[in-house]
Amino acid sequence: MVRRILLCAVIWLGLASMGSASVSVTNGLEQRFALSPAERVEGHILLKNHADQPMRVMAYVRDYRVDLAGQHFPEANSHERSNATWIEFTPREHVLPAQAQGRIDFVLQAPENREAGTYWSVLMVEGISEGEQDSARDPGVYVENRFRTAVRLQTHLHGPYEPGLKFLQRKLLNGPQGRIFRLDMENAGDIELRLHLWAELFTANGRSLGRFELGQVGLLPMAQRSIDWDLPELGAGSYELLLVADHLQEHIFAAQYQLHLRPP
Repeated sequence: MVRRILLCAVIWLGLASMGSASVSVTNGLEQRFALSPAERVEGHILLKNHADQPMRVMAYVRDYRVDLAGQHFPEANSHERSNATWIEFTPREHVLPAQAQGRIDFVLQAPENREAGTYWSVLMVEGISEGEQDSARDPGVYVENRFRTAVRLQTHLHGPYEPGLKFLQRKLLNGPQGRIFRLDMENAGDIELRLHLWAELFTANGRSLGRFELGQVGLLPMAQRSIDWDLPELGAGSYELLLVADHLQEHIFAAQYQLHLRPP
């Protein structure tokens, strides 16, 4: 009996090294399209086989979700903001010669009657190499390496939409360099949020201790994530915290919290 050992890795939006994959995507891991209902757009994904042997390439569509537990790639059309059924692509499977370049062509067809806002899914590109049989160690064993790259295909349907952001649980943590303020957020609206985050800290009597930049955050509809802010060195006592999330200077979300710090 021939046994196969399967080694897998997923590369998602630059979180893993592209150099670790024998087949890589060379024109970016995210493609965005602004469409009207019933509009059609064509695109392609460019591939490169870095190996010295042919690689079998498979492609398939998955959904993509983010919550506080991490990233998830469920089956296609698993949620109301999936555009997986809008996508047709070819080829679904082919062999890419050694050191060769290739492409996957796709068509994205928006439906006629869908609400405005952001829709997305990912096209998984999987490079498969079947290792040579190791007859010296076990003549019945093959090692098969697979590297999966997720390319997000995101559409924004024109029309009236409603952005929304929920501030969820918050907590104070003790970090290696001091206290950390952690806040969980959720996109409760129809569109992707591209947030500029900042905070202002006040003493109990209202004196500002300064404004602090917290960075940029992208958040898809229904997505959740945590932000951590390393608080400046503060003495024991009560403080007021104003946190602001600014979406493209068009929509501003804010929350105010009281901090009660005990002596270390």
